[in-house]
Amino acid sequence: MKKYDWVNDSKTKEAIREMMSNQVNHADIAKTLDVNVSIIDNVIKRYRLKDGLIVNDKSKDVIITKEGKVSRAELYEEVFEAINPVIERYSCRLLPVKCLVDYSNNKKVETANAIISDMHIGKENTIYYPPLQKDMTTYNDAIRRRMLQRYLDSILEIVSMQRGAYYFEKLNIFLLGDLIEGDGYVFEGQEFKVTKVAGRQIWDAVNDFTYVINELSKLFPYIEVFCIVGNHSMATTNRKADLPVENYLEYHIYRTLKMMFEVTKNKRVKITVPTSRYYSTKVYDHLFFMTHGDETGGGSKTTRIRKAKDTYINLPDEKYDVYMLGHFHSLEKDPIGDKGVLLTNGAWIPFDDYARKLYGIYTEPKQWLFSTNTVRPMTLQFEIDFKGVRLAEGFKL
Repeated sequence: MKKYDWVNDSKTKEAIREMMSNQVNHADIAKTLDVNVSIIDNVIKRYRLKDGLIVNDKSKDVIITKEGKVSRAELYEEVFEAINPVIERYSCRLLPVKCLVDYSNNKKVETANAIISDMHIGKENTIYYPPLQKDMTTYNDAIRRRMLQRYLDSILEIVSMQRGAYYFEKLNIFLLGDLIEGDGYVFEGQEFKVTKVAGRQIWDAVNDFTYVINELSKLFPYIEVFCIVGNHSMATTNRKADLPVENYLEYHIYRTLKMMFEVTKNKRVKITVPTSRYYSTKVYDHLFFMTHGDETGGGSKTTRIRKAKDTYINLPDEKYDVYMLGHFHSLEKDPIGDKGVLLTNGAWIPFDDYARKLYGIYTEPKQWLFSTNTVRPMTLQFEIDFKGVRLAEGFKL
């Protein structure tokens, strides 16, 4: 087999990166490329191909990619220049699917509500796992895809169990931000390791949620998606910056999804993209208020509840029934005022090391799913917990 020019052959470097992302060890890579394993070790070290990841520079304004160092400002400028023309001219090939659930007069009619947040597409999370006495990767792109399928299977199971007594005439999906990991440190001390840069995270998100919405269209006759941006998609390393919503990377994910379903003339799917970090809507006559949650400041539950109460008290006239937020990676439910409830959504990251540093414990990956009828804002309530998803060989949730 012809030997490779390790200095100039970019295809070889890309091949090594691809094999490492598929968990191929150095010895097998060397065997595949017909070279000594020491050469592979040197190439990986020289070209920063470690574990197939993009390594962040110590400077918060510089990112090391496979092409070399690039300033964060230049990277975001390229991302926006690439995305905006695509959004403007995108021609969608989605085919609307048929709803498989039939209406029946003898069933209770309700609306289902799914809160999805803190998926952190592009993030890799690693912990030391004592039973196996080694570091274990608990979250990456492959694990996320398995969890996504488990999420859809869970909703199918729930709807199937309830179909004898309930007819869900609509599904509200509340996307509450941090769907992508982004490119920069957001909180001091938070570990930052990504499998791909933000521009590629964006298109993974578009692909994932196109699939999710289309699959759920088989179970619900009408779907409305409400889209809130999270702090991880800020186009700056200054987390205190007061940016317009259009300058958050997730805004472009949402606008792309909106255009994709509009182009198909799919009247069963509506996507609402606010130009504010807050939004409210009515589910029957119940007021739902939503935000990502980072604006509450700090990780204290007391602070979070106090902010929710302040919002409740200061709302003119009508008070909210359900206040929804993500950000804190911990699924919780707390009463607010005389009739309100604060729903804090969980994250998707198993054994989240950041949550452990914040709360002193590993929080479980969980997402809220609940229903609403004309009388009560919350009736059926479920915690989708991803149990049974394989994280690694011999290691399941």
